[in-house]
Amino acid sequence: MTNYTPFDKDLENLDEQELQKLIERQISEGWYIEYKSELPKKTGKIDSLKITKSISAFANTKGGWLFFGIGTDTKNIATNLCGIELSSNEKLPDQISQIISSNISPEWRIRC
Repeated sequence: MTNYTPFDKDLENLDEQELQKLIERQISEGWYIEYKSELPKKTGKIDSLKITKSISAFANTKGGWLFFGIGTDTKNIATNLCGIELSSNEKLPDQISQIISSNISPEWRIRC
């Protein structure tokens, strides 16, 4: 797993102010970071194939950060924290963990 982090705090202590640093520091997508403004969906449900591809790409390298709810500009630089509607995705961490355990082997760790 990568030791790269765009933050000054540990993952467990991240807050909106720390996430805002992605925008302030103009952190772009690259080897260790991928942004998605919304959850990938197919026929109204979370698209497990797209999530699996993103996670496995990091798993096949040195790890990284996959962010949902962050918008980008045409150069893939973080521009806004658009967020994700959690009321319709209450069990999102469990769903993503299930997608990963069902589609990626060996097992990959995820932190939400």
